[in-house]
Amino acid sequence: LECLQDGHNYCAVLRTMEALGVQHVWVVAPPSMESKNAIERRRLAELAETSKRGRVKQWAAKRRDAAWTADAEQDDQHMAFAKGAQRWLSLRSFESTDACLEALREEGREVWVT
Repeated sequence: LECLQDGHNYCAVLRTMEALGVQHVWVVAPPSMESKNAIERRRLAELAETSKRGRVKQWAAKRRDAAWTADAEQDDQHMAFAKGAQRWLSLRSFESTDACLEALREEGREVWVT
């Protein structure tokens, strides 16, 4: 698996692989990218701190807190979706595609891509 960005998709793929009997799953870490939610939370936090209007501060703080809660709930869902699948899989992580390909070739494995 290479550079999956969505935690839900990652968990769904792991469940599917486990169901199909795939044993070895090699994962290339996604590039570090700031999520839209993180950008919005930072914007709201800045607005809550710097606004001169009390109503705007309250609104921004409330929205920021709601965004944090929504992200935490989504993370919990992802964990529930993949629950148990990783116990039956041999997971190996790599920092880059090149590192993964090198390790695959060293083991004499065939590489298929789409």
